[in-house]
Amino acid sequence: MKLRLSGVFVALVTPINDVGRPDFAAFDRVIEFVVERGVDGVVIGGATAEYPHFDVSDRAALAAHAVRRMAGRGRVVVCVGTSSIHSTLNLTKSAADSGCDALVLPMPSFFLYSQDDLVSYCETVCASVPVPFLLYNLPSFTNELAVPTAIRLLNEVPNLIGMKDSSGNTADLKPLGDARKRSDFSLFVGDDSL
Repeated sequence: MKLRLSGVFVALVTPINDVGRPDFAAFDRVIEFVVERGVDGVVIGGATAEYPHFDVSDRAALAAHAVRRMAGRGRVVVCVGTSSIHSTLNLTKSAADSGCDALVLPMPSFFLYSQDDLVSYCETVCASVPVPFLLYNLPSFTNELAVPTAIRLLNEVPNLIGMKDSSGNTADLKPLGDARKRSDFSLFVGDDSL
């Protein structure tokens, strides 16, 4: 059966020490704070966590640490996007090995890619591990994933179980919601204004 994600998931910050490395003791306090308030899960290493500031090894360590700390008290979803397919694949493998429940895949940043390129990117990353994935549309910082492209991927890639849309574009939510009625996928809205 396909994993279904629903409920309240908190995108966690990544506390840092004086030299900019993850502060795991402070990270533990953040996790305990949200767990005590009854969240259904946490999202590690996304935009709120300022993921571009950390190298793959730090992000992999945060994912593994969060899985251990959550200890089954809620779902752990890990963001695996980086600026290159190679580091994304490395982080994807490490995050999957950590035992997380699902992975969140933002599109690459800095260079502009066509929608066909983004389809290839998503298919390649999702095929690399047998773990559920959510697409992550974050066009303020990454290549925009057009709604028709996202719907196509959600219908065609077996381990894509949903999408987190942080575009803030309310017009995108209707076709995504309509597609969700015809397909079985989770849809999370990550823009604070919505």
